[in-house]
Amino acid sequence: MACQEVGVSGELRANKVSRLQDAVGDAREDECVSALNATGWDVTAAAKRIKVDRLDRLGLVSRHLCEEALEKSKWNVQEAASSLLDAVQS
Repeated sequence: MACQEVGVSGELRANKVSRLQDAVGDAREDECVSALNATGWDVTAAAKRIKVDRLDRLGLVSRHLCEEALEKSKWNVQEAASSLLDAVQS
């Protein structure tokens, strides 16, 4: 199991996955575990990673611009996506 690699116990793992799902909304457990592993089990960093990944999958702009749009929208994915779509359509 991936969480075992970084020494995260079952209870701590479940707590962090739950907190991340609350922060992101509709994230799958495997998506949460992957993001948490990539960020050293930092819930805030993992939430940002998932949000950037989601915008990046739209293929509208670079990953860097996705992150900038999220920062400007205070990490609101819908607002960031809307602003990117407006910019691309202009």
